[in-house]
Amino acid sequence: MPDILIIPPTECVMLAPTAPGFAHGFGLFETMRYEAGRLYFWQDHWARLTRSARHFELKLPPEIAVQDALRELVTSSAIESGTLKLSLLKAASGTCLYVYARPPLPTPKGRRLQLDTTCPVFSRSLLAGHKTHNYMEAMHLLARARAQGYYDVLRTDDIVCQFSVPTCLDRFAGVLAASAAQNRTVPVVPGARSVIAPQDEAY
Repeated sequence: MPDILIIPPTECVMLAPTAPGFAHGFGLFETMRYEAGRLYFWQDHWARLTRSARHFELKLPPEIAVQDALRELVTSSAIESGTLKLSLLKAASGTCLYVYARPPLPTPKGRRLQLDTTCPVFSRSLLAGHKTHNYMEAMHLLARARAQGYYDVLRTDDIVCQFSVPTCLDRFAGVLAASAAQNRTVPVVPGARSVIAPQDEAY
């Protein structure tokens, strides 16, 4: 079974600089909301991670082992709410799943979107629809947009549109639905989760 490494908030781990996960960003991740003992959208997150791991031929630990690791993290670190992360990285031999928490990203008070027409989405990319550690482009565009007071940046190729922050889909679902109703570009976000009802897990 692939290794599972739990990283408490006060600790760090070492990565070999020659390992594919470090050297090439060869890995997958999921970012999950945890609040009041509940992990939101677990089924959707796990389904996407499983699908992507199969696509890139990365071995993934069993679901029950990952859930146990998440429970151990929030219990041993006394985490009441926050952001939990799963990172499946390719190692020199096999894979390792890192389980950890991170503080929320600082966000502006407003909810304005910046439409970026200089960097269109490449919907035919091999990485499209997968949450990979190759996230430099998205994070650069997000930082640039937030420096100008925007909440997120919206990119499109006239068929598919993409946010930098996945939770942005929840916040702007009504706006996107209104745009579709007015016969504008119908937004299809690869890998996006449902915005109807959270499928959460009690922890």
